[in-house]
Amino acid sequence: LSDYFLALVAAHPELNELQLVSPVAAEQRGGQLAFAHGEGYAICQALAATGILSDFRSPDLLRFGFSPLFLRFADIAKAVAVLAEIVAQRRFDEPAFKQRQKVT
Repeated sequence: LSDYFLALVAAHPELNELQLVSPVAAEQRGGQLAFAHGEGYAICQALAATGILSDFRSPDLLRFGFSPLFLRFADIAKAVAVLAEIVAQRRFDEPAFKQRQKVT
């Protein structure tokens, strides 16, 4: 699932501003992918507003977890499509997504 996520991210030029910080090799990264982005927190919040859960780690890491018990390839495709839309349209710039909460 994580390799599929990476392939879909690579197919969306608008996501080039996300910097993969997890190892590229699946056997070295475990069940999650982390991307650095200056607006990682706001992107995480914008995703949550659409029902897509991710995780934020300070200062700028946006993390995605992959569990085959709960996720399908269709879920991964939807998540990347919504992520691409949020980044391309800069929906993360909405003030509500920039207000830091205690829990992300």
